[in-house]
Amino acid sequence: MQEWLQDERFVDSGLVVVTQGAVATAAGEDVTDLAHAPLWGLLRSAQTESPGRIRLLDLDAADTPALPAAVASGEVQAAVRSGELLVPRLRRAVPGQGAVSWGSGPVLVTGGTGGLGAVVARHLVVQHGSGRWCW
Repeated sequence: MQEWLQDERFVDSGLVVVTQGAVATAAGEDVTDLAHAPLWGLLRSAQTESPGRIRLLDLDAADTPALPAAVASGEVQAAVRSGELLVPRLRRAVPGQGAVSWGSGPVLVTGGTGGLGAVVARHLVVQHGSGRWCW
């Protein structure tokens, strides 16, 4: 990746990295390509250092007919599932939907020595019943 980014021949080019099963797009979906899943994290970092040069695309089938449209979409991170292009987006949280279960294990609050850390720790105990946490 570093060599490609530094090569003068490709300075005005973009690179689309295609994986298959390296990311999950829905709750309960398995990541089937554990070898390439970390590649997404690495390339996301490269995207921030070289905006507009690298795009990530994950497919559910290697021969999907949606590939040309997915590439043409211009999305920097996308997945194709059953022919549908999915992209990560932030959305407003709806109270009561998507409640998070913190489980029964300890919770680590990092960088929490200030006022905000104490508020987060209290919230974890009061709202989520986390009885063990550490700073």
